[in-house]
Amino acid sequence: MVGIVNPMGAEFTTQRENLPFVDSVVQGDCRELMQQLPDECLDAVITSPPYYQQRDYGVGGIGNEPNLDAYIESLLQVFQQCVRCLKPTGSIFFNIGDKYENGSLQLAPYLFAHAAVQHTGVKLINIITWVKPNPEPRQYRRRLVSSTEPIFHFVKTDAYQYFYERFTAHRDMVRQRVKAGNNIGKQYMELIEQSDLSPEQKQEARLALQQAIAEVQRGEIVRSV
Repeated sequence: MVGIVNPMGAEFTTQRENLPFVDSVVQGDCRELMQQLPDECLDAVITSPPYYQQRDYGVGGIGNEPNLDAYIESLLQVFQQCVRCLKPTGSIFFNIGDKYENGSLQLAPYLFAHAAVQHTGVKLINIITWVKPNPEPRQYRRRLVSSTEPIFHFVKTDAYQYFYERFTAHRDMVRQRVKAGNNIGKQYMELIEQSDLSPEQKQEARLALQQAIAEVQRGEIVRSV
């Protein structure tokens, strides 16, 4: 059974017929809706609350607090409900972005993570780095564009389930794709260089080959044996 929580419009997916929100999408304030769920009924919670003073959704709510401390307090209200509803074997995945103020990062994600551990007794076992391939299309002369965000993986007991074998299987599959793409690239790049193509044609062929290699590595093209 998996529960997914979105503070701007709570969504829950459950499998027990005696639980509310079964096979339903429910919109509302999750701080109120989650109170209808019993204790320890969810295997996982995955959520990304509105970021601090980033957007005005026109309905108020989380993200519009007057200061960072109030914002973290709002997040803790959500998080406490998540912890209450989570099974001892479950996990919470919490994604938050940061914000610049007066030219300095506020460290909002990490301040929240520290407060969550201190106030609820959960354990933070992973910080997963979400690398965004298409970050905001801006250029700054005095800092880099923010292209990563943390996803915090919390658990409430040492009995949490962790499927390491599935992770390693996926990792090995990615490595095989990368290796296949590299092998293909070396073979065909040599053919391009040895060909009678003009310099301009060779450059076009190199670019096309690099694009094809990237598609193989992403699994979009299956290499034929």
